[in-house]
Amino acid sequence: MPRQFNYEAAKKTIFHHSFISKNSKKRPIITIGCSFAYGALLEDKQTFAYKLHELTGRTTYNKGVCATGPQMVYRQLSDENFMNEVPDAEYVIYIFIQDHLFRQIRDLVMPYGPDIELGYAVKNGELIPKPRPFWFMYGSFLVKTYLEYANEKAYRSEMSNDIPLFLKIMEKSVYQMHKNYPNSKFVFLEYPESSVCDDSSLVLNKQAIQNLKNLGIIYINASELVGHDFCDSKYWAKDKYHPSELAWNEITPKLVERLRL
Repeated sequence: MPRQFNYEAAKKTIFHHSFISKNSKKRPIITIGCSFAYGALLEDKQTFAYKLHELTGRTTYNKGVCATGPQMVYRQLSDENFMNEVPDAEYVIYIFIQDHLFRQIRDLVMPYGPDIELGYAVKNGELIPKPRPFWFMYGSFLVKTYLEYANEKAYRSEMSNDIPLFLKIMEKSVYQMHKNYPNSKFVFLEYPESSVCDDSSLVLNKQAIQNLKNLGIIYINASELVGHDFCDSKYWAKDKYHPSELAWNEITPKLVERLRL
């Protein structure tokens, strides 16, 4: 049987940071996604969420969860405890990287375990949770996962283009957002991770982007927004993968202007 998403259990190992504005009359913003949204290797005031707070005066909630994909966005927006923590948000800004297509298919083993890393599949046009292995299976499951990492390039070419599953997760995420946050907006910010610098095909195709727009999603490509790519090492953190503060310094003002935040 599929396990249920346990947000309270997940909170024990996921540390989020909120930036509260006491005087702003504007509704809050949620930033959501993986370690790019979370701000891996950055101080709080260097993160995308803080810079949004600084430029707009709004309360911003950093709800990124490292090493997760689009399924986490859906789980969070579907969870009552999560919604109670973040009242009346006007914008949900999802920072997407191409690897999220891969992560939605390959199960990940995370420190916070199966309480949150639940996979999904599309069946008869609906999104359904996938059964997870029992605990006694996790030894071989872990080995399998590391082997997949070792052969990641081959797995990318074979598995990363499951657009129907991705679009169904996005559709359900937007539905949950509007259900809980009336008159809210879902912003899809595609950030070109470093692998895109070596292979420009690792971006969403035009049809997928149009399908996102058809869902009422505001699609924005970070490179197009600022007028250049982010392949220069100055835009990378020390690990040469995550965005540096400079990247957010350039993106955030443009995004604020674009959305009129």
